[in-house]
Amino acid sequence: MRRHLLFIIFCFVTCKSDLQKEKKPIAPALQYLNEAIAAHPFEDSLYYHRGRYAYDQQDYPAALRDLQYAIQLDSLVAPYYHVLADVQMDSGLSYDGLATMIRAATLFPSRIPTLLKLSECLHILKQYDRSLVTTHKVIQLDPVLGEGYFMAALNYRDLKDSAKAIAYLKKATTYDDQMIDGWILLGQLIQPHNSSEAKDYFENAIRLDSTNINTLHSYAEFLQLDDVSKAIRVYHRIMAIDPRYTPSYLNAGVLYFSLDSFQSALDQFTILCSLEPTRAKNYYYRGTTKEALGDLTGARSDYKQGLLLDPSSLELLRAQSSIK
Repeated sequence: MRRHLLFIIFCFVTCKSDLQKEKKPIAPALQYLNEAIAAHPFEDSLYYHRGRYAYDQQDYPAALRDLQYAIQLDSLVAPYYHVLADVQMDSGLSYDGLATMIRAATLFPSRIPTLLKLSECLHILKQYDRSLVTTHKVIQLDPVLGEGYFMAALNYRDLKDSAKAIAYLKKATTYDDQMIDGWILLGQLIQPHNSSEAKDYFENAIRLDSTNINTLHSYAEFLQLDDVSKAIRVYHRIMAIDPRYTPSYLNAGVLYFSLDSFQSALDQFTILCSLEPTRAKNYYYRGTTKEALGDLTGARSDYKQGLLLDPSSLELLRAQSSIK
């Protein structure tokens, strides 16, 4: 009995020691905020900053507690509501986030950033008509604010009214010609109607930031319809900027395959498999390319690996059965 007791005590001490070892040190920024709150427990801004810190660390429960308490201490600081809504939206409490911004807009009915945030929440929840009502309030308050027109354009795009979306985007980029997202979206919407004009818009976005991955990716997608070689060059440019950006390898691989450059396609898909080893479809792409190169053994191996990850994939099942 004594031996059992000593074993239990030993395990308890060992486990406790292990837990102490695993306990992470508190980051200096968080330590500073904790000490500041201990010294000034009713200073709302400290809870706001600690809540923001927790949000940045994706510690949503802690962020919610601090931000809600900051608002309890002072309910007339608009940014508190904005960050609280972000936390709620990102943590799966979307309608709580919307309720937070409705309350904020009631308290600050003429504050443009608050109205834009409310419009954004409504748009995320696909309440496009309500979002437009709020956006038009913004435009009435500031008729030359590009952001207001851009937000309206997003809603019109999702309501499938491309003509109005384009009209509002042209206003948005007129009032704010530094709006990269505005130029990209304008290019995407104009592309089916006027390829030359769309190219100008994409290139405007690139002139603003030639290293922006989203901008370059959108431009490459535009180019691949008419200039595959140039699109591939843009994807390689993205790889140089961010070697872990997987869509560039996927799209470049598909384009190489379309040009019958199977070895180049294989190179791209091999990198893709190394970066995303648990995505079944990557092995389908690589297996198909190996098959095109006559490497049936390698193709079977890739299809088998893909099916281990996703046994229900029809693409992989068909590909595997076709070379048995």
